[in-house]
Amino acid sequence: MLGGTYFLDKSYFVDFSYIYAMTQNKTSNYYSTFNNPGSTTSYQDSLIGNSTGTATIQTIGLTLNKLF
Repeated sequence: MLGGTYFLDKSYFVDFSYIYAMTQNKTSNYYSTFNNPGSTTSYQDSLIGNSTGTATIQTIGLTLNKLF
């Protein structure tokens, strides 16, 4: 996270912020059997595999503010 404030005069100021976040690496393993009886030939087998991934976000904010 990074941010700052800049005063334009006594009553107006600008806020800036930047956020970067990332989750840790996640791996999922899966195993499933399947049966396909929909055709003249029937198929039966297993599906085995894994997947890996992360989630990343970035946010930028800029606001103009007035003091009362």
